[in-house]
Amino acid sequence: MSYKLTKYGNVIRHKDGAEIPKDPSNRDYKLYVRWLEAGGEPEPADTAAVLKKSDIAHKEIMSNQALRGIIRYLAKQASSTEGQIITEIRNQLDR
Repeated sequence: MSYKLTKYGNVIRHKDGAEIPKDPSNRDYKLYVRWLEAGGEPEPADTAAVLKKSDIAHKEIMSNQALRGIIRYLAKQASSTEGQIITEIRNQLDR
């Protein structure tokens, strides 16, 4: 089992991503303390630079998802308008 510290003093268990509060009565925290006592060393908390990079990456992902949504919306609108124009042209030709 392995763990990672957070900048808030909690611990993240790698196995399932659970965040364990620094609470001596918490069962998972007790297991973590035993793991430390047995010689375990947690991964250090992310530095501000790493946190900033991950925040930027998250914003880029969200931005890309929003752009894809806008593009899909515009494509549907364009298809609808194109379809309406084609129908109108056909109606005009059928007269």
